[in-house]
Amino acid sequence: MKIVIDEEIPYGKLLFSLIGQVNLINSTQISSKILRNTDILIIRSVTQINQKLLENNTLKFIGSVTSGTDHIDFSILKNMKIKLSIANGCNANAVAEYVFAAILYVAKINNFFLNDKVIGIVGLGNIGSCLYHKLNTYGIETILCDPLLEGKTNYNLVSLEKLITKSSIITLHTPLNKYGKYPTWHLINKDIIDIIPTNSIIVNTSRGSVIDNKFLLKVINHGKLIHLILDVWENEPNISIQLLNKVIIGTPHIAGYTLNSKIKGIIKIFSDCINFFNLNLDNNWYKLLPSNIIRYNVNCTSLNDNILRLLINKLYNIKNDDIKLRDIVKNYGNFNLLRKHYKYRNEWSTINVTSSNITILKKLFNIGFTIKKKYN
Repeated sequence: MKIVIDEEIPYGKLLFSLIGQVNLINSTQISSKILRNTDILIIRSVTQINQKLLENNTLKFIGSVTSGTDHIDFSILKNMKIKLSIANGCNANAVAEYVFAAILYVAKINNFFLNDKVIGIVGLGNIGSCLYHKLNTYGIETILCDPLLEGKTNYNLVSLEKLITKSSIITLHTPLNKYGKYPTWHLINKDIIDIIPTNSIIVNTSRGSVIDNKFLLKVINHGKLIHLILDVWENEPNISIQLLNKVIIGTPHIAGYTLNSKIKGIIKIFSDCINFFNLNLDNNWYKLLPSNIIRYNVNCTSLNDNILRLLINKLYNIKNDDIKLRDIVKNYGNFNLLRKHYKYRNEWSTINVTSSNITILKKLFNIGFTIKKKYN
């Protein structure tokens, strides 16, 4: 089989070479001409799956190593009978950890404790529910909003307007769609931004256009104090430098960029592919991928914001990504180069925590760390 893979997808060639001839292509060069006589296409969210791309091709399988699907025209795939696989949920833990790290950073520089704040989570899919579990385990009060789950869950859900006005920290985890019963394009629009309380913290790791970036910038320029943590932006990768200058933390759409999530994503797509084509492969192909090795051993005698920050900073200093983004946008105008050469961080599970305090161990385990009881 002939296979085209976005060259920035880690381990793509390593696995798919087992089943066919792989052609690694820069995402900007993936075109209908390139895809002629191709059986399999593996992409990221920067590649738009539409009529123009798919005309006159022989594709049978498309894999997108992303959780979002706003770059995919499902009706075209259905009409052309092309199998689609997406890596939904594979980066949920990575993004939840990013958000936790980000708000811990803001808590430190603004001199508050997370337990004194109310955090509103908008969207309770794979990522939002993962974050809720971590925050709830840690003991933080949360408010939840997801119209799609109304009447279908045991979560205590509220309206977006109530969540906005009652939360100190608001974090967005919705898909991006312009149409349908609950469109999310500019979900955080003029009406919502106007009712955001002064001194609120807004975190967006979903899609840039979930927030009206222009109006948000206008409001901030007029003096409204809103603390921003943005990993996603409108018009990526050519983002607003003016908005970047107003945020506390800005990163180049890398919230889900962990070694663990990338491995899980490519495993999901490759597994779906070999199952679709009914290929009999020895399961030893898993061994080709890097293993998740415990890198740090830490003993905890207590658990609070400072301790959690210390643990997280062993793996990830979020401010470093902020500094790199500002530098590369200043010099190159967009952040594609930074994303291309981004060094994937490890997830919290790569920290092995010991403690004689069972309560602390249970909390750390449920938050995502690897634990081991310390016996005296």
